[in-house]
Amino acid sequence: MGHSTEDWVKHGQELRRPLLVHPSISEGKISVIIGGGLSGMTVGYQIAKKNPERDVVILERGGRLGGVIETWSRDDWLCDVAVSSARPHPAFWRLVDELELGESFFQSRIEAKQRWLFIDGEYVKLGWRVIFRIGVINLLRSMIKSRKGGLPVSNLIPDKSIADGITLGIVNRYSDDVDADFLFPSMTKFGEGPSLGYRRLARKIRGTYPLFTPRKGAFGSFDDGMEVLIDKLGEKLNQMPNVSVQLHTEYDSLSDISEVFGVSIESIIWSSPGILQKQKSSEVAVFVVGYRESNTTKIPVGYGTLFPQPDIVISGILHESDVHVGRRAPPGHRLFRVMVPVSSWSGDEQEIMNCLKEIFVSADPVIFEKIGHCSIPSYEPGYMRRISETKLDFSITGWGGSGVSIVHVVDEAERISEMF
Repeated sequence: MGHSTEDWVKHGQELRRPLLVHPSISEGKISVIIGGGLSGMTVGYQIAKKNPERDVVILERGGRLGGVIETWSRDDWLCDVAVSSARPHPAFWRLVDELELGESFFQSRIEAKQRWLFIDGEYVKLGWRVIFRIGVINLLRSMIKSRKGGLPVSNLIPDKSIADGITLGIVNRYSDDVDADFLFPSMTKFGEGPSLGYRRLARKIRGTYPLFTPRKGAFGSFDDGMEVLIDKLGEKLNQMPNVSVQLHTEYDSLSDISEVFGVSIESIIWSSPGILQKQKSSEVAVFVVGYRESNTTKIPVGYGTLFPQPDIVISGILHESDVHVGRRAPPGHRLFRVMVPVSSWSGDEQEIMNCLKEIFVSADPVIFEKIGHCSIPSYEPGYMRRISETKLDFSITGWGGSGVSIVHVVDEAERISEMF
C-alpha cells in the first residue's frame, strides 16, 4: 500500500527507506528495546507517549544513555564527538519543540556553508560548479544506471575523488564499498516515490516546521552541543510512568529477554548496530584542534574540508566554531574537529599534528586533544536491497538499519510509533 500525500509531507524522502519492523511489533502490553542510544531513546519515547497504558523497557549495556551522542568541553572550548548538527527535517524540529529546547536550538551560520575537497594538493569547492568537473552528461548517465539498484556510490558519482570524499565524510569508507541506494535513495530512486513533484513537496514540507523554517543549506544545532538533546530526552523518559530504563544490562539471547519480560521475540526492538552488517564497523578517532584567529587567516570561513587521498591520514576537518551559533571557542580563536580513520593511522598523535601543519595551519595550536572515537557500521553495495528483502524475527532501528543520519533516527521513531 502506497503512502499518502500527508505521509510524504510529514516524513519527506525518509519514506524511501524501509522500516525494518516485524508485523507483530505492537502485540502484547510491553515493548522491550535493546539499546539506549538516540534511536532506542526516541523509539521508546514516541511509543510511550502515544500509548500511556503500554510499558516500555529500554535495556542498555553501558552506564549511560545516548550512545555515540557525546559533547566534550574544556574551559571555553566545546565540541561534539560524533553528531553535531541535524539537516533540516520537520521530525527533528518537532522533537526539539516537544522537549522545549527551542530557545537553545539555532540554524547554522549563513557564512559557513561552503565545503571543500582537498584533491592533488588543491582545495576544490563543493557546489553546483563541481558538476562541470564530473561532466553533466556523465552524471546523468550514472544516475540513470544507478536506478537498477545495488551499485556503489562510485558508480553514481563518476569522479572517484569526489565520491570518496563524500563517503569518507559520512561513513568512513571509500565509495567502492558504499551502497548508493543507502546514501542517496532520492538520486537512485530507491523505494517508493512521492505522488507529487519534488518542488511541490518541498514547499509543502517547509510550511510544517515548528520553531523556525530553516533556510536552504542550513543545519540545526544546540548552543551547548548535541548532548543537550540526550539529557532532555533522558529526563522526559524518567518522568514517564510507563517507561523503565535499565543500565549495565546484557542478556545472552533474545529468548532470554522474551522469557524475563514475558514478551514475544517478534515484539522486541533491536536498536544497536551489528545485526544486519556483513563487515566489521570502521573506527574513526576524533580530535579537536584550536588556533588563534590570527594564525588561520588562510583558512576561509566554511563548513569543512574532506580529504579523499589515501596518503593523508586525516579524512575530514570540520570548522566547528565557524558553523555553530553557540560557543565553540574562546574569543579570538577558532576550533576544528579532525576525523582520523584508525585503519590509516599509526597511533602516533604527532603524525596527525605533522599532517595538520603540512596541509592546514602551519602554526602551533592552542589546544590539540583526542576527544573520542566513533564506530560506523558497514553498508556495502546492495545493502538496501538486501535488508529490504530480509525476513526478520524482530524489529531493527537506528544506525544499523536503513539510515545513518540523526534525522533518520528521529523520523524513524515517529514512523514506528504510528504502527501502535
